Amino acid sequence: MKTRDITIASFGEIVWDVYPGEKILGGAPLNFAYFCAELGAKAKIISAVGDDELGKEALSLIEKINVDSGCVSICPNAPTGRVDVKMHDNGIPSYHIVSPSSWDFIDSSENTIEAAKNSNAFAYGTLSQRSGESRAALKKILAALPASCLKICDVNLRAPYYTYEIVESSISGADILKINDDELEVLTAVLNLDGGDIQTRAQTILERYNLRHLLLTCGPKGYMVLSANEAPVFGGGGKIKIVDTVGAGDSFTAAFTVNILAGKNVEESARTADTLAEEVCSRRGAINIQ
Repeated sequence: MKTRDITIASFGEIVWDVYPGEKILGGAPLNFAYFCAELGAKAKIISAVGDDELGKEALSLIEKINVDSGCVSICPNAPTGRVDVKMHDNGIPSYHIVSPSSWDFIDSSENTIEAAKNSNAFAYGTLSQRSGESRAALKKILAALPASCLKICDVNLRAPYYTYEIVESSISGADILKINDDELEVLTAVLNLDGGDIQTRAQTILERYNLRHLLLTCGPKGYMVLSANEAPVFGGGGKIKIVDTVGAGDSFTAAFTVNILAGKNVEESARTADTLAEEVCSRRGAINIQ
């Protein structure tokens, strides 16, 4: 499949990442959609913004980054999402996620479900399921997807916004799972994994949930891609300039997904994903609006 013919839908939070002195449009699902569009695919975001200035600004910027916002609803009773970001000396961010936010009330209209059904891939995470409304909308959309639609789950664990039930159902519905090494440690406890090294535990998750691929990123230590009936792929780990890791995982997932759909093999898809993630780490924020 040619990249320009690939259509990808992403479900979840649209937020403003607020740093000292500046704000940057983000949210893992929107970051993912942005990178898919940057790589040449047709990308759409399924979300909600508030009936406020931040919501209007978000929609305006989403149009500029060539992501389809036709499935973004306007929520009159909750503000547009906001995350206060604090950067630490090692470049790793910590977050304060404002609650409630408009993305706690994502719509699952017929038009939204139809848009998802007509996509080659559908991406979602766990954070957007912190509210019953958005969790129910996601469940309805997932149930309507055809088997041909590649389903990608980024667990994106943010305490206290996840439960065993949310994690279990999210991974169970996926073809591709994206986690990082910190999230693997959390999943080890949440999913009651038997133990072993990183690869052993990741392999257990791959097999337990019949995943096609498991993408495990380990920051400066590189990445590991485990696949059903294929040899593991390892890479990265070289010395890179880290300014900000926000969006790096989303870019990795997006590039891997687009390349797999375009017919590239796992090794090439992972290598391309790692190259993009390194570039993202070298700048502030995920979305680069010219």
